[in-house]
Amino acid sequence: MKKQSKPTSQFIFTVYAEDKRGLIGQLMVFFNRRYYDVYSLNVARTDISDLVMITIEATVPAPEVFTLQEKLRKIIEVHSVTVTPGEVGLKKTGFYR
Repeated sequence: MKKQSKPTSQFIFTVYAEDKRGLIGQLMVFFNRRYYDVYSLNVARTDISDLVMITIEATVPAPEVFTLQEKLRKIIEVHSVTVTPGEVGLKKTGFYR
């Protein structure tokens, strides 16, 4: 008998972390282990030299979002994780010199 699939929604995870080798792999393990679909992955440098911003757009069951957010926060290099519903989207901000 097949398990009933949980209703999923699209979420955007924004991770601020230290720029270390293998960090993307550590983050993606949590998504791949549970077979969550990742639609977009973006890495950008910030004004702070050793800090990067990683945005991950993925389909995750709503009840499991908080648990996944806490697991991502426990990675040593991660400073903060915020989650935004995918329907809302993120405002794009450009900084120019």
